[in-house]
Amino acid sequence: MTHNKEVSELFSLQFTPSCFYELTDVMRGSRQMDDFKKQISRGRPVLFSDRWANIPRQIDRCIDDIIHCPFAADLKKLFLRSKAIELFVLFTHAAREAATPDPFS
Repeated sequence: MTHNKEVSELFSLQFTPSCFYELTDVMRGSRQMDDFKKQISRGRPVLFSDRWANIPRQIDRCIDDIIHCPFAADLKKLFLRSKAIELFVLFTHAAREAATPDPFS
């Protein structure tokens, strides 16, 4: 979500439960993702994080690619599916980086 003057923009990406579990099954051991997945499996509403974070450049670029998809029909579907997975990977990486304490701070 971004706020520019009097305009707010929201980008949302939704996965089916089976797709979400398939993507997260390869990430065992991430406590934050495990807790998130547990709440989802119980059918509870849940946020991944209770704090706002800056959007890394790679994520912003991926969202822009999704919004401005240059393809149509079957290629569009394949492109958007691959970008959705890319966005999930980038998000998960950013979340892990944010959860890792900075040894120099």
